[in-house]
Amino acid sequence: MLIILDSIIYQLQRAGGISVYWSNILARLSNVSEDILVDIFGNPGSGNIFEDADLVSSYRSERYVSLFLQRYLPFWPKVRAKGKYIFHSSYYRTDFSHQAINFCTVHDFTYEKYSSGLPKLVHSTQKRVAINNADVIICVSENTKRDLLEQYKSVDPGCVYVIYNGVSDNFYIINDEDASVEIEIKFSNPYILYVGDRSSYKNFSMFMDLIDSRPDIGAVIVGGGELKGHEQDWAARNIARIEHFMGINESSLNYLYNKAHCLLYPSSYEGFGIPVVEAMKAGCPVVALNCSSIPEVAGNSAILIDVLDSGEFSAAVSRLFDIDYRSQLVSAGLVNAQRFSWDNCFEQTFDLYRKAFSEAKSG
Repeated sequence: MLIILDSIIYQLQRAGGISVYWSNILARLSNVSEDILVDIFGNPGSGNIFEDADLVSSYRSERYVSLFLQRYLPFWPKVRAKGKYIFHSSYYRTDFSHQAINFCTVHDFTYEKYSSGLPKLVHSTQKRVAINNADVIICVSENTKRDLLEQYKSVDPGCVYVIYNGVSDNFYIINDEDASVEIEIKFSNPYILYVGDRSSYKNFSMFMDLIDSRPDIGAVIVGGGELKGHEQDWAARNIARIEHFMGINESSLNYLYNKAHCLLYPSSYEGFGIPVVEAMKAGCPVVALNCSSIPEVAGNSAILIDVLDSGEFSAAVSRLFDIDYRSQLVSAGLVNAQRFSWDNCFEQTFDLYRKAFSEAKSG
């Protein structure tokens, strides 16, 4: 069985949930003992923090002379494979060869719900082509599957599979005797952790309002690019109790989860919500907005707030100063996190590769 993988996501983002997903698929595929051939297409030098440097030297290249063409046009290798093969793109590309068995992983519908104008048109068009030409569609949650079937009435539900994202084994509770300072924090206040993008639907403005109202608490922000505009003004007002880290590794992030008072996750929409599970596995309580995929992923192991209100979130943060309540929530989170494994994610994905290839060969 030949599997062709398109790693273009590494060129499109420096970090992010899709990169985490793709790197875990690639890492496990290289360890499969079955009789398979794997061709990975990509471009070296992406700067993506999750890209495996050991795999870069084995990348194959396409005919396109620019990333722009490669990004928006169908897969076009220099030499076409003979016979049936699996084609799986990391980000909504399609192989129109009649020999290709197209796989498409759908992570969310953020662009469709929260973007507008040309960016929405371009993204949605390419995504529509990928979904409509996919032989197998993988959704990362039941919530994403519902969104897919609502938006694409012509898609056969029988070709849509839910395979949950996993969580890295690099997230765990640090024993005090083994703990070393992975990353320096300049203040001593208990801190709330915010991880990821700060687009409008992530509701970072509410996070800022909460910190403004709580001089007893600090804030540690991870990722999301440089603070800009009103975010910079807010950080300057609270400079003595704000830290912002970018491009840190999982070991450092695990340390931040371990030492945080909680992870605050006020996003209005998620396809999955990997930081929620990472935090739980690291023993960090989670306070999140009760919407989209979050209740599906968090279960009964987080404080879920029904309304986007800084006062409601602040009250939840205060509840976590109760040692007994906090301990109960941490224990529940550790149990819940066991539902999610990158090994399980890969095994289910690889089973679909085998099933689709077998059916195509016999058909």
